[in-house]
Amino acid sequence: MHLSNATESDHAWLYILSDPEAFWIFQNGNKGKLESFLYQLDPQLSILECCERLFLGHDLRFVLCKHLKKNSQSTFRTVFMERKDFLEAVSIARWKRNENKSIYEFHKHPILEEYRSLARYSPWIQEVFFLILSFDYLERHPYDEFFARAFHVYLLLQGFFQTLMVQQKMDVGFDQFGKIVRLEVRDISETSYLERFYQLNGNDKERLAFLEGRFNPKCSLQAQAIQLRRILGDYYIFFHKRTDTFFKLGSLDSWRGKKCRMDLRLVAHFIKEEDKDFYKPNSPRNSMGLLVRHHQLRNKLRQQAETLIQTRSIYPEGRLFITGIDAANNELFAGPEVFAPVFRYCRRHGMTHFTYHAGEDFHHLLGGLRTIYEAMTFLNMHAGDRIGHATAAGIEPELWINNTGECISMAEGEWLDDLVFAASLLRTSHDAAAGSLLSRIHVVIEEMASRIYGSISMNNHGDLCPNQAVLEDAWKMRRLDALLLQEEEGRQWDLLFTEDRKEYQLISEEKKMHPVAFNLLRRYHDTLIGDTYFKQVTIPLYEENNQSGRVYPLFSPNDLRRIQNLVLEELHRREIVLEAPLISNVRISYYQSPKEHHLWRWLHLNKEASDVNVKMPAVCLGSDDPGIFNTNIYNEYAHVFMVLTREWGKSPNEAVAYMNQLLQNSFAYRFDSDSG
Repeated sequence: MHLSNATESDHAWLYILSDPEAFWIFQNGNKGKLESFLYQLDPQLSILECCERLFLGHDLRFVLCKHLKKNSQSTFRTVFMERKDFLEAVSIARWKRNENKSIYEFHKHPILEEYRSLARYSPWIQEVFFLILSFDYLERHPYDEFFARAFHVYLLLQGFFQTLMVQQKMDVGFDQFGKIVRLEVRDISETSYLERFYQLNGNDKERLAFLEGRFNPKCSLQAQAIQLRRILGDYYIFFHKRTDTFFKLGSLDSWRGKKCRMDLRLVAHFIKEEDKDFYKPNSPRNSMGLLVRHHQLRNKLRQQAETLIQTRSIYPEGRLFITGIDAANNELFAGPEVFAPVFRYCRRHGMTHFTYHAGEDFHHLLGGLRTIYEAMTFLNMHAGDRIGHATAAGIEPELWINNTGECISMAEGEWLDDLVFAASLLRTSHDAAAGSLLSRIHVVIEEMASRIYGSISMNNHGDLCPNQAVLEDAWKMRRLDALLLQEEEGRQWDLLFTEDRKEYQLISEEKKMHPVAFNLLRRYHDTLIGDTYFKQVTIPLYEENNQSGRVYPLFSPNDLRRIQNLVLEELHRREIVLEAPLISNVRISYYQSPKEHHLWRWLHLNKEASDVNVKMPAVCLGSDDPGIFNTNIYNEYAHVFMVLTREWGKSPNEAVAYMNQLLQNSFAYRFDSDSG
């Protein structure tokens, strides 16, 4: 799970409510992102009104707490009953607060004014006590209109701010998820990792045996050391069950010989970022001749990876706790090819555990499958490595088509890549039934390759359009370090860094083996093809025929299922594990409920004839971003149990057996230690 955005929304609400002015100041600096999101909720809603709602909730709670203690016709209630407007009561409460701040402090729960003994408890307990008192009061005074209205509005305001922190059922797709992340509403509350450790462990503080937390690596050693010290410093307090401790990086003495209730391991979480400049003819980068896709992101990833390896080399805590590498965010922004050099670099320096988010968000189902396959091959994944989500390898093709519609719009170059991948996979499968499909794919590929790439030098055969074999070889070569492609000629090998020398060796070998495909790879990184590669085209998925029903122009649901199963069997052959976060996929993907989730197909519960003999990879559950999806690992297992018993007709014992298998997989394939 991700350590950021992990705070439960109820907890974050209390932090924001304790200091509305801090929220106002922060969101003023984050104005554009919040304005866009608020416009989506209500075109008339401004940042000022949003913050006013927060102040209103803050002051309403003050009024309610006062009234709970007095339990009589207080000044606030008198004003309300006379003016018939509880907002007036709140304005008076605000005036009193501003006039006499000594009796009302922002950062303290107002219930403490009347119940000082609660001061030794957390804000959560104080809020729970306030809610219990409120419901108890309403039960005893059902006709107190003022209190009922004010309390109701307070709960509505809390619900409103939940929409800024939790992806709602109507908010479908990764873009919606990204908007909530970019709002950074939780940042005010996530100043401490300690509270997240306690939150994840529940009331008895013993529920979680192992936490694999993901963090965004830094570009400088100093920033990385500060981040690591913050995380491990709070874990140190949690580990020793005491607050009077001082933590300093540089020694493992504090961790040896002691058993913690929750083992922590950290996974560096590289972020996929959109390349907004590559296909812009007038961008400064292009005028410099740096014809490489994702040039800026590739440089940033290199800096982050070097800093990460340095951190593990300098600090023994780095080697002990940082045990894995991950890459996530919207996969439409950047594919595995961008991260391949970084993964190779980290593996050469002792990292042994790798995971990658793939097949979660895609234009065409083939695109999601291609990303999964590229993650396996480009990143050279080994047994025990994992792929997150992999929705494209599990979703029922007919369900995807039904929820997508008759056609989709996407870049023509990406559609060509998808077809090259599909043809490559079908050809190497030696499936006789795929012959006619392959023929149809090849026809489309030839037409598109001619439009996008034109003709290239075919050695002794002159300039010709690239054929399937050349396209396939060039596609596979995208795993090479594109930053070095333009500098390959004329380099002084004796002056190269060791790491660059190894990458250049890969480039040199591929160039010798596939010179024509290498030229096509250069063309792929040439901005001159941007207009044709990124040209939006419409891809029909099916056509309705009154007599024969649906007609599929190229890929039928069975064709797509065949390709899915080929990818699944390759995952099984490589012993790569799939991570399945149910709630995250339901919120982001094409599903309406957990019953439709692809986990059940991976567990061979769907009884589809073509899946019976397919060897499925191992699967483990995950919670992804528990704060944004309002879930945790316990909820994920609870959903599995409920769907198995209520939808698939399994007995409780049978359901528990499935859950035990998932749990065993989680323990077997966790990133527990690193040999580096």
